[in-house]
Amino acid sequence: MKIESLCAREISHSEINPPHLEAVYLSSSYKFNGLDEGIEIFDQRKAGDVYARYGHPNHRQIAHKLVDLEFGPESENGRALVTNSGMSAINTLITGLCTSGDKMICAHDLYGGSSDLFHLNISRAGIQVDEYDFSDLEGLEKKIEQTSPTILYLESPSNPVLRVYDIKALAEIAKKYDSYLIVDNTFNTSLIQKPIDLGADFVIYSTTKYLNGHGNALGGAILSQHHDLMDDRLLKTMRLNGSTISPMDAWLLGQGIKTLPLRYKAQQHNAQLLADFLNELSQVSKVYYPGLTMHANHDLAKEQMNGFGAMLSFELKENVDRFLRSLRLVTLAPTLGDINSLVLHPATMSHRNMPEKQRLELGITDQLIRLSVGIEHIDDLKSDILEALKA
Repeated sequence: MKIESLCAREISHSEINPPHLEAVYLSSSYKFNGLDEGIEIFDQRKAGDVYARYGHPNHRQIAHKLVDLEFGPESENGRALVTNSGMSAINTLITGLCTSGDKMICAHDLYGGSSDLFHLNISRAGIQVDEYDFSDLEGLEKKIEQTSPTILYLESPSNPVLRVYDIKALAEIAKKYDSYLIVDNTFNTSLIQKPIDLGADFVIYSTTKYLNGHGNALGGAILSQHHDLMDDRLLKTMRLNGSTISPMDAWLLGQGIKTLPLRYKAQQHNAQLLADFLNELSQVSKVYYPGLTMHANHDLAKEQMNGFGAMLSFELKENVDRFLRSLRLVTLAPTLGDINSLVLHPATMSHRNMPEKQRLELGITDQLIRLSVGIEHIDDLKSDILEALKA
């Protein structure tokens, strides 16, 4: 064999002792032993990989772990599709379930990016998007009866003012009118809320957030027990959209999930203490956190959540920009769910494209700050906030 061929040839050998951690499969394609095998794998009559856009070993591994977390290791119908971002998970699910002429109703207080996606890209595809207050169950049912939507879509708790919606009641209404109920559960993860157990059809995650927890990998996930839809229409949509998670991001997500219970327990503990702390400060006019008894949906949160989460928002009476500039331990950044505490200004960041009138009606004022609570020591977090307020 000539030197050019020796250089180009792929070296392949099996491990005598397998590695402790799963490998990262950085291959864009996979080889077949012959045409018959290739056809069987393409047709999904035989297990195997084709091309990384279709899926890869790291995708299978992380999908399996997410199914175990959501449905338990004995689940037969539970399925997960893992995408390259939370937004691509939402887009894959909506476009996979709907066709031009279909209708969807979404909660009126979604993350700004989700709202933009629905009103710009999704509506351009001929899917009618309406918004409604999902806490008004009677009014919502009348609207569903009139419009026959394919999808009802919500976040609970919502981003950023943490409204909690009655998922069980919404699921009953959705089933009555043959609509699919989709719940974005990114804030909670399956540790403290399982929307499908409450009757939802699909659950969405931005795995970039709490599931990964370290701010180093993008990803999204769709989970459902509608295995027929997941194995056919939605899988094909993900592949054709080119939205499958990359091998490296899937691997990083798998490593991050290993510490999820430890991280989230510490973050949730800190969040409750910070919410109580902020609620007593004279410079703070409002605190939004389901764990506070004054929260409008506190009782509902106790009923359908196993804890109150690690996200909170609060309103300062004045000097928001100076406060944000003066923080030293807490970081101003447009994300959430990392082990570090992070603040965001919704009016100029996550909800910057929302019309001002609508934004203010939802409670997203210019004084509102969203806080993703990290694992730092609570005394240091309190001190950082107090010092920034003094500034």
